[in-house]
Amino acid sequence: MPSPFASPSASPSASPTASPSASASPSASSSTVGEDRQLIAELVAPDPSIFWADLLLSAGLGWAAVAAAVVLVPMPLRAAAVVIAVISLYRGLCLLHEISHLRLGSLRGFETAWNLLIGVPLLMPSFIYGASHLDHHKSATYGTLADPEYLPFARGRGRIVAFMVENALMPFVLPIRFLLGSVIGLAIPPVHRFLETHASTLCFNHDYRRTVSPAERSSMKRWEAVMVVGWAATTWLLWDHGVLVQTLMVLAAAFEAIAIINALRTLAAHRYRGDGTTMNREQQLLDSVDITRGLATTIWAPIGLRYHAMHHYFPGVPYHHLRHLHTRVMAQLAEDGAYRRAICPSVSRSLLTLWSGEHRSATASGPDESAPPPTAQNAPTVAGTA
Repeated sequence: MPSPFASPSASPSASPTASPSASASPSASSSTVGEDRQLIAELVAPDPSIFWADLLLSAGLGWAAVAAAVVLVPMPLRAAAVVIAVISLYRGLCLLHEISHLRLGSLRGFETAWNLLIGVPLLMPSFIYGASHLDHHKSATYGTLADPEYLPFARGRGRIVAFMVENALMPFVLPIRFLLGSVIGLAIPPVHRFLETHASTLCFNHDYRRTVSPAERSSMKRWEAVMVVGWAATTWLLWDHGVLVQTLMVLAAAFEAIAIINALRTLAAHRYRGDGTTMNREQQLLDSVDITRGLATTIWAPIGLRYHAMHHYFPGVPYHHLRHLHTRVMAQLAEDGAYRRAICPSVSRSLLTLWSGEHRSATASGPDESAPPPTAQNAPTVAGTA
């Protein structure tokens, strides 16, 4: 397959609003898959020191800021602590995206540590995202009913509004699912099977269905038990020290902010022009968005998420290498290179383009003839995506 990162000397220039199927034609590039692999040859191995430092610093600073927001009396200091908590815990939460792409055994103990430091306290265990997220990358499922993280938002504002409302409700829905629901589900197996199907995956495409294996079911139950026991013990300790209400208020405010920020990031990450048919790698690239400018970008799209188009083309490259890969590609890319059409100057521009329906009439792609027809798997309805 040709590459969108080549120097397309003979290619016609394409409009930024052209559909991915039109833009991703073989004439748009001239390199080979082998050349693509050379681009990332030394960039596929995760650096354990970076992963662990990011996790420990994000969690440590985030929970220290939560504690400060609970005990500090002056409102300006309390507000500042909440802001620090939001930025830090959001960054830590976004590491879940990287966990879903790690090869088994590449970072031993990291997922467990992440669950204990971030997932369990925030009621976002890793099992709600890891396996299902890969369906958002496959050529056979991206943009189809079998993609948990895709809806044709560009075709109407109603879906965008509904998506934002769902995310705003997450701080209230998660305790019901993972505390009350877990207790009932662990005691009554049929209820647990219902929860596995309808409330155990982080997705916003409610037609998606995920198949839960026996091993995944066992892992779910273990982490649900940890959440119930951990939250019960922590709740008792906070109540005993007279700070339960304050802590819950700070957590609710912080998580509400995180949910809204992540929802906006998700909307800005793709063009969402799909018509339900499959897309190959180049079509995915051109239906995705890279926003590489500005300090604010590193806050609202941490852990490499600002290079989302690049990530969809090279999903095996860890987040700490994506900036270097982007710089390498741009240094050798022609002015009419296909990848340039995936770059947007700002998150506001990406969101306004989506809201205005600039691409509403565009068809994102034609069928990928090499891909089998998509089939929906089993499926949850916890809104949002990391």
